[in-house]
Amino acid sequence: MVQDKLSQTRDFWDANPCDGQSETRRRMQFRYRKEPWLPPLLDEIAEHENVLEIGCGQGTDAIYCCQRMNESASYTGIDISPISVQNAQSAVTTMSSTLRVLPTLVQGNAENLSFDDSSFDCVVSTGVLHHTPSLENSLSEVRRVLRPDGLAVISLYRLFSPKLLGAYALRLPVRFGVRLFAAHDSVRRMLDKIGTDHLLGTMLHECLEVPILNSYTRKELNDAFSAFAAVSIVPVGFGFALFGAAKYIDFNMPWLGAMWVVTARNHADIVK
Repeated sequence: MVQDKLSQTRDFWDANPCDGQSETRRRMQFRYRKEPWLPPLLDEIAEHENVLEIGCGQGTDAIYCCQRMNESASYTGIDISPISVQNAQSAVTTMSSTLRVLPTLVQGNAENLSFDDSSFDCVVSTGVLHHTPSLENSLSEVRRVLRPDGLAVISLYRLFSPKLLGAYALRLPVRFGVRLFAAHDSVRRMLDKIGTDHLLGTMLHECLEVPILNSYTRKELNDAFSAFAAVSIVPVGFGFALFGAAKYIDFNMPWLGAMWVVTARNHADIVK
């Protein structure tokens, strides 16, 4: 069952690489208009020497960080989707003249990382682990590969936010339609016709079709991160690239945030 979900998740992101937007520079502009809270956070991540990104998508955040990191640093990104990794590698090639660090981008599974213990001083995952079968297993792997006192920066969907409530509302009739009216094919044709080079990117596809769409309360995340130290949980991200509205809402109305940003430290004395 879990393997089926992982395969379905891989197939979904192969068909719908994160944020859409076929051109690299346009995709970067789109992402940071949609998520204006993200660049300041990435600036802090770029100060680290050995960074792992879980769920690198098409490489947008990897490129942003690698434009700013020290030349002695390293950046590794994994993604379950081989198509996304290929797109990310192509984007890195396109932007290589602007990069201080060339990232290593490979296919991988958040719940079974292929890295040695204590390999990284920072692990980042933005909007990814809510699509995994087990957040608990993913966070256990984050702790394992983080160095003692290393920084984890994880953003996850926030239950009861307008965006998530809307997504769940949209998914109900689609599932109902799949069972009774075979509406799924017509919905897919509509989404394929719309494409992803627009203000919504892949959001509609994700809301309607992504196999796993979890979201969390603050209490649930406090419990999930209980093995970490110095845990901070902050709501961010209205999630729409609407001509400056996202920036205003992000910085003035955080209670509308679709995401929780969790920052936490690995205990200095941890052993796995």
